[in-house]
Amino acid sequence: MRVFLYIVTTLILVSCQKEIEFKGDDAEIQMVLNGSIVAGENASIQVSMSKSILEDPTDYQPIENATVALLNLTDNTTESLTHTELGNYSTTNTLIEEGKEYQLSVEQSSFSSVSATQTIPYVTPIINVDTNTGTHFGEDYFDININFYDEPTTSNYYEVRLLSGFYSYKIDTTTWEVDSVLEYGSLWFNSFDPIFENKGRGGDKLLISDEVLTSSNYTLNISIEDYNRPVGGSITIMLNSVSEAYYQYFESADMQREKAFFSTSEGVPVYSNTSNGYGVLGSYNTDTKTIKIN
Repeated sequence: MRVFLYIVTTLILVSCQKEIEFKGDDAEIQMVLNGSIVAGENASIQVSMSKSILEDPTDYQPIENATVALLNLTDNTTESLTHTELGNYSTTNTLIEEGKEYQLSVEQSSFSSVSATQTIPYVTPIINVDTNTGTHFGEDYFDININFYDEPTTSNYYEVRLLSGFYSYKIDTTTWEVDSVLEYGSLWFNSFDPIFENKGRGGDKLLISDEVLTSSNYTLNISIEDYNRPVGGSITIMLNSVSEAYYQYFESADMQREKAFFSTSEGVPVYSNTSNGYGVLGSYNTDTKTIKIN
């Protein structure tokens, strides 16, 4: 019996290493346009070429000789974008304005021209922020309650992010002196807000569709684990009013990453709004409020 089990196990292990020929149709290589245009800032996007499914996905191939233009469809003006490095292009004279519609077009002789269009959301002001300590699932948290007004006559999408200052330490290996540098970065947080049916969500961002909000004047609860909150510093709360394309892209990308953990699961296509190519152009408008932490 032991010999039989060993032989079966060996056959299974060998069979798992068998090379399987890919017989699917490989898509034509096309241009990829990715980026977000932000109210009050210059437009900036990244242009690259798509890859075969059989190629290394980490081998990024930028396109550095494209002609990229930003068209303000509301005011009928155009500005060319300048290539900076590694397929990144940006404007130098045009600051993006809320409520206006823009189109980014990209041309390169080896590919079909691609384009994507976005209307910049209006800012959603943070009305008020208050804090308290709380317990969720037996753990201590620092709770932040963000109050804002959701315009009920339109479909709206939001993203919440937290930024916090932290000190990084560098050691001079010659003198062994330690220097501290104050830096800013994303803060990981959770949300046990009722709109998530108290299941909790965690990460460095929180995406919300106003379809789940229970009132126009809404107070959203987010929570930082007590051991993770910055003491004696500050937290900057970012409430981004994002476009539907921005929301759909990150939601589908998160779903794809979740499905990737299960090899037998059917893949989830990542959202794209680029004509004649791949990628996504999103947009957002930000309001911020900084709170002090004692």
